[in-house]
Amino acid sequence: MRQYFSFEGESRREVYWAVTVINLLIGAVMVPIIVAGATAPDMHPLTFLAIVILLSPLWVGPIWLQLATGARRCREAGINPFWSATVFLPYIAVIPVAVIGLLPPVNRGADRLDYPR
Repeated sequence: MRQYFSFEGESRREVYWAVTVINLLIGAVMVPIIVAGATAPDMHPLTFLAIVILLSPLWVGPIWLQLATGARRCREAGINPFWSATVFLPYIAVIPVAVIGLLPPVNRGADRLDYPR
């Protein structure tokens, strides 16, 4: 499990897409909870703030996982790992998610890292 949160090594497309789908599912569960709390007419603002603060740690893991897997995937595709941060750009995030996920791996031959995938 530790290798999934590491920025070192490389990741295959399957791992990248699995992490992306898991993060989408987590978002599909958590965003409606936050929106329901924000739009509830009888909810006190401090109660909503407490809900957001309590749910915030649940976002740290998936964000870290997406960044680490994206960086490893970029490395395998032969592009700069910092491109993985572009998946968090509002409105256009679908473009880098698709590009990073669809790029073929670079064939490095014998010097390729044998990283757990």
